[in-house]
Amino acid sequence: MKNKIIKLFFLLFSAILILSSGKNLLAANLSDAFKKPLEDFSDQAGYQNKNVNIELFIAKIIQTILSFLGVIFLILMLYGGYLWMTDRGNADRMAKAQKVMEAAVIGLIIVVGAYAISYFVVNALSKDLLT
Repeated sequence: MKNKIIKLFFLLFSAILILSSGKNLLAANLSDAFKKPLEDFSDQAGYQNKNVNIELFIAKIIQTILSFLGVIFLILMLYGGYLWMTDRGNADRMAKAQKVMEAAVIGLIIVVGAYAISYFVVNALSKDLLT
């Protein structure tokens, strides 16, 4: 069963990747990528901003990771709630549901705390370096 789920996920991911990149392959002539300078090709591909700000790039990565962790928290809370609602008086299953939900909340607290500490440290360092 697990092997089938992994194969289905890989197939779905591959289909999304192929379908999303097909549009870009048709929009830009890839044979010209090797003949023209890089800037001309980036203009044709639609990349207007050639000066990438590293702080914004790292912020987007952190934002994506935090969004992913939020989704994981939501899934764990839904799973714990499902276990709790379907325990039918089984104390072991209710204890498992409580443990899952407690672990999810503790994980969320750790992630938010780590983000808050790193945000404070980076702000403090950047203000000290600028003055």
